Amino acid sequence: RCRWLADPGRGSGVPSRRQFLRLLSRGPWPGRPLTQQALLYIDVEGYRRINDTFGHVVGDQLLTVVAVRVKQCLRTTDLIARVNPDEFSVLLHNVGTPDVAGRLAQRILQALGSPFTLAGQEIFVAANIGIALGAPETGQPDGLLINAAAALAHAKERGTNGYEFYSPDMNARAYERLVMESR
Repeated sequence: RCRWLADPGRGSGVPSRRQFLRLLSRGPWPGRPLTQQALLYIDVEGYRRINDTFGHVVGDQLLTVVAVRVKQCLRTTDLIARVNPDEFSVLLHNVGTPDVAGRLAQRILQALGSPFTLAGQEIFVAANIGIALGAPETGQPDGLLINAAAALAHAKERGTNGYEFYSPDMNARAYERLVMESR
C-alpha cells in the first residue's frame, strides 16, 4: 500500500534510518512538487519488555507486525522506515492541513492498540507519536525528524497512546532542561 524498500537485514522489513535520511536528503521525489510534508515519529512502548520476556525472535516478529499494521494505515505515496530498534518514521507528502497528520496518528494508535498474538500469547503494546510539519528543506534533511523526535518526547511525557505536534518552544524547553541537568 505504501512506498517502502526491502531491508532483509532488519526484522521489520522497512528501510533503516540511514536509508530514510538518504531519501529525505534527495528533496522532493521526481515529478512531485514542493508541498507541505508531515513526519510522524512512532515509538512502540513495551518492545524491550517483549524481548526480555519472550526473546529476540518474538521481538522481531512484533516489529514486523507493527510495520505491517502501520503500512495498512498509509497511502501509496507515504514512506515508512524503522529509525531505531523500537521506533518508526512515516513521511507524508501533500498534507493540506495538520488534521490529515492527526487523523493518521489516531488510525495508527488504534491499529497498534489491538492485541498481537505472538508465541501463543496475546500481547499488548502502546505507542506514542510525535508529528512535525513543514515544506521540504534541501539544507537539513533530518530537520523534520529532529522536530518530530522533540514532539515525541512531549507526547511521552503526557502518557501513552497519544500524539503531539511539534512547536518551536519544545526545543527551547529541552535546551533549558539539558542546561539545568548539566548544572
